[in-house]
Amino acid sequence: MDQEGGKTAPGRSGQASQVKRPAPRPFPAIDPEPAHRYTWRTARRAGMALAALAVAAGAVVLGTRLAQAPVPAPGRPAPAAAPFADGDGIIVFEQQPSGLLGTARPDGRGQALSKATGALQGNDIPIASPDRRYLLNAEGQLVTLSAAGPAAVAGLGQLQSAVSGAAYSANLSFADGSRSVAALQCDTITNGPPSDDGQKWIAHLYPTSGAAGAPLGLATSVAGDPAAPGAVVAVPVSTAAAPSCESPTPADSAIELIAAGQPARVVVTAVTLLRAAGWKPGTPVDLSAIPSPDGSRLVVTMERKVPPPPAGADTTGPLPPTLTAWFLVARSGAALSQVPAFPSGGQVAWSPDGTRVATCSAGNGKLSSVSVLDVSAAAAGGTARTITLPGRHDVVCAQLLWSPDGTQLIYSAVATTNGLTEAANLQHGWTVTDLRTGAVHDVAAPGQPAAWLPGRGQAA
Repeated sequence: MDQEGGKTAPGRSGQASQVKRPAPRPFPAIDPEPAHRYTWRTARRAGMALAALAVAAGAVVLGTRLAQAPVPAPGRPAPAAAPFADGDGIIVFEQQPSGLLGTARPDGRGQALSKATGALQGNDIPIASPDRRYLLNAEGQLVTLSAAGPAAVAGLGQLQSAVSGAAYSANLSFADGSRSVAALQCDTITNGPPSDDGQKWIAHLYPTSGAAGAPLGLATSVAGDPAAPGAVVAVPVSTAAAPSCESPTPADSAIELIAAGQPARVVVTAVTLLRAAGWKPGTPVDLSAIPSPDGSRLVVTMERKVPPPPAGADTTGPLPPTLTAWFLVARSGAALSQVPAFPSGGQVAWSPDGTRVATCSAGNGKLSSVSVLDVSAAAAGGTARTITLPGRHDVVCAQLLWSPDGTQLIYSAVATTNGLTEAANLQHGWTVTDLRTGAVHDVAAPGQPAAWLPGRGQAA
């Protein structure tokens, strides 16, 4: 289906009536002019007649326009709205399955594949640095961006070597003003007690310059620290409970700030979060954190772990519901507040100015949506504003991007055949939501959006 959602419906059926047309009159300049004799009474009668004629003519014109307006026939779509047009900024996308990078306007115009870079590896959506200088994919390829789009691609040293070997990575994100990349990698532990030998998840930090990276220690999730050459990590309860590569979901104890060569600093513990959420003490949970652009605040998620079913149990029924609590936490650990009714199940993205948080939700049996939470309102108990995406019934929300000026969001998903997309798996194109009006537009494009670069009048 076209991105605007349909074609203009035809009018009512039926043949137009045949009207006998009068013979043409001569041009007025040669039309015989009758003799005129005006008096007040005749002038008044003429004026009244002209006024009546004007009213009648207006009624005829209005009636004609109403009659000519397209009326949707029963069961047919309404006339298409005005075409969506937004040329402010550049969307960088990755074409699949070729892996080529391309650019387009937010409304899909001006689509072109980049000639400056080759094809990327893998089928993951590259992540963008907060300052929009780089893209990075899970295969360790670093894309340098210019104002016009992709400029160059290079391998990121040790990260790329780790990916090509037995180890693999997760939770990639940028740190320290895009000077570093934080990664959660499966590494072999050989320097601890015998019980610690084996593969465990370890946080690492890699400079984007290509210099040697450094391990930061055991973790279950990691996010780059925007304010320092370090990371915000979820730390396991103990070395014995550290996540193995086959089972990366042990109970966590805390969210910490860590950096190479420096002692870790605890931001908040699972015990504190359980108490704040009113959950039973000792409930096994997974923690993760998403820092704001300046690192001053964290969105912390706490998800209840569902224990595996006992051996021989019936596993054909529905899965237990996911229970998630959201919190806004200051970098110092103070100003803890729980976020009510914030949807889960998708990406989480801070606005460029750090005043709002957006998330997207998708799943079988429900309409996809995007939600935006004002941070200051959340501290006072406010809830998120949710905008549904008509016609979208997606499986997973795969991407959520803010426009550089913070007025719009781009949503992209793993879609179903019921979605308004050109593919049944990874969505080709994106959906733009205007947060000022709530308008939603589906955009057809041959790839997955990875970054929204500034355009005319937009700040970087």
